[in-house]
Amino acid sequence: MTIGYKSFVLKPVFLVLLLATAVIMPSYSQTAVPGQTTLETDSSGSDASPVTIASLDDRLNLANTLPDYLVTPGDTYALSMAAGGGISSGLNRLELFVEEDYTVNMAFLGQVNGRGKTFSQLKQEILGIVRRAYPQSSPALVLTGLGNFEVTLKGSVTSAGIIRADGLTRLSAILSSRLLPYSSNRNITITHRNGQTNQADLFLFSRTADPAMNPYLRPGDEIVVPRADRRVTISGSVYRPGTYTLLPGETFDDLIHHYGDGLLPQADLSNVTRTRTQERVTRDYLDLSNPSAQTALAIINQDEFVIPSHEVNQDLYYVEGALDVLKIENEGQEVLRAESTEGTAKPWYRQSRRLITGLSLQDVVRSIFPYLTQDAALKDAYLLKSQAEEPLPVDIPEVLVGKFGQNITIEPGDRLVIPYAQTFTVLVRGAVETSGLVSVSGYTRLSDVISSHLLETSSTRNILLERADGTRRTLDLFQYTRYGDVTQNPYMLPGDSITIPRAERKVTISGSVYRPGTYTLLPTDTLTDLIERYAEGMLDDADPVNASVIRNNREQIKEFINLSIGQEINAIPVLNLDAFTIPSVNVRQSVFFIEGALRAERLTTTESSDARVTAAGLEPWLRERKDFIPGTNLQDAVRQAYPLLAQQAALGEAYLVKASSDEHIPVNFIEMLLGEGGRTITIEPYDRLVVPYRQFWVNVQGAVNSPGFIPFVEGRGVDYYIDVAGGVNPQAGSGSYELRTSGGDKKKPGEPVQPMDTVHVHRNNVNASIGPTLGTIGTVLGIVGSVLSLVTTIISLANP
Repeated sequence: MTIGYKSFVLKPVFLVLLLATAVIMPSYSQTAVPGQTTLETDSSGSDASPVTIASLDDRLNLANTLPDYLVTPGDTYALSMAAGGGISSGLNRLELFVEEDYTVNMAFLGQVNGRGKTFSQLKQEILGIVRRAYPQSSPALVLTGLGNFEVTLKGSVTSAGIIRADGLTRLSAILSSRLLPYSSNRNITITHRNGQTNQADLFLFSRTADPAMNPYLRPGDEIVVPRADRRVTISGSVYRPGTYTLLPGETFDDLIHHYGDGLLPQADLSNVTRTRTQERVTRDYLDLSNPSAQTALAIINQDEFVIPSHEVNQDLYYVEGALDVLKIENEGQEVLRAESTEGTAKPWYRQSRRLITGLSLQDVVRSIFPYLTQDAALKDAYLLKSQAEEPLPVDIPEVLVGKFGQNITIEPGDRLVIPYAQTFTVLVRGAVETSGLVSVSGYTRLSDVISSHLLETSSTRNILLERADGTRRTLDLFQYTRYGDVTQNPYMLPGDSITIPRAERKVTISGSVYRPGTYTLLPTDTLTDLIERYAEGMLDDADPVNASVIRNNREQIKEFINLSIGQEINAIPVLNLDAFTIPSVNVRQSVFFIEGALRAERLTTTESSDARVTAAGLEPWLRERKDFIPGTNLQDAVRQAYPLLAQQAALGEAYLVKASSDEHIPVNFIEMLLGEGGRTITIEPYDRLVVPYRQFWVNVQGAVNSPGFIPFVEGRGVDYYIDVAGGVNPQAGSGSYELRTSGGDKKKPGEPVQPMDTVHVHRNNVNASIGPTLGTIGTVLGIVGSVLSLVTTIISLANP
């Protein structure tokens, strides 16, 4: 909307308003957004240091001059124009406000929309409108207030929540005081209100000043800070020492040149120190002068590398004795054959090592331990000091756990000697290939002794270890291999006796779990233990509803089981040699199911198409998979199912379970087989056509509290049916009974109960003599009623 200059003169009310609000300079006022900062790079370049903008006026001045400042809801502007045409003199000012939908209402001048525009672009648009309406007005537009908005912060931060920001707030400003020691400043995800997602990288911003890596935040942004998978420190002879978050696939070469900005001229890559923090702190000395060694080097979280200078002490010390020469040479290190100081015929090797000032005996032992042979005498090592006549005994296991060696400094010419241990025998028996004495040497662990003697049926759980002094221990190698518990895998001693038990339950789990494999379960372990403790849980793509198990029986039929949340999965038995599979939702085939009273001999025998589950008290409940064909209707499914049904199938009680809604739709098999109904109901993937068994009964009469028909349960005896009928009435009967067939014939004691049998509990009075007769009459009448019902059904089908 625009108005000519003359019409503007004719609006005295608006003129009075302009005069009342006229000012010489715009007034700046805004509620400050706490914690507004920018990032500057520190001397190392590894992290960013927050620097606070001095004042609100400075922020407004910056926003007025930045060419890329985006229009933000809540921004306020002052539109000034010169009065003229004989009306008045001076400046008239109009306050403007950016609405939530980015609309700017300019009163009599109309509206503009600032969505997606910079302030500079919007300014030119507004000034153009004013100039066209009032050519003599010399308009000016100034940003007087910054709009505040909220963003959401999540992920690896001190506290997730809603953060206030404005149009000048960069990502680094809200993260500077909210990151944790393990937070990553790489690959930060910003999801905008329109669903668009961007990745920010504050490290790249600190190195390149690329604003896209540290963007201004916008209303409704959701920021997710990831956890740093690898935070690695590099120091020493590099241009930019510091701690950096490495991305997947980045190597030691990237750490040096991309992060550390290259090596100083005096750098010595042949003697790099690596400190690694896992269960304990270890320090290694690495020769990384060869590029192939740098490429092969594995870098893990919290590794610390020190690149020394050639100016460090170049004197040598030596390690010799029972060294594994192949391991050392495979690491690219040099080791030489030497004369044995122990007079042994076994190969004796010596390695010269460069000495670093402050190196301790503990440092040396921890660095050489992975390269010792299995028959090294760890408790008989010693240190030959260059300035001492007597050797210093060194108990390597004590040094490794930090009880000794920290305060002993290695000096030039010192020699650490690790001799070979003497051999001895231990007895291995139980569930092994051959029981007998096994020759071992040095500090050999239990797992090394038994590994070549185990059978498929052997168990590595509850191994019995008997020492020569009579002490006995039960050991579990699963605890060692899974959790690193070395107490469960001790060193062998002379005279040890090892008894390996037989595995009572060896179970396999595969598919969408974190640790598929075959495990020996303990007696109290359940299916939950197998999934959560042994397999360490299901993957995100797991499909627990369609899990399965193959039992180690003659049929080898796969049972489909539901392992979803809320199911009583611990009621599912876990038997020896069971094989459980949890499929992925990504590999499921499109099928539908027919289940219930099916004939096993007519089902497909391939593992991918049949199933068996248990239905308590009935015949085995079977499931058949059928390939889903689009367009299949319920009548088609009924015709496919009919040849598979058992004689006991209850055709009038079938139903269809829809996978999409869990809706149960009644299914009348007889009608659909005759072509009536079912064509309008479409079968969808994973629908289930269920045909239950007909229910059979046992008639319990006589001196019981609740006489009547009790549902037949396969394998149950007479006592079961009497108990279900309320038990014997002590005032009416003695508890003696007789069992008769549906035809009235008396059964012999011990014969099994069959469907439609009658159990008669004798009474104490004269009526006892007619009890059996009444029971038989009741049974006969029940049978007659069933026959009449069946005849009626057949007649109705024959005469539609």
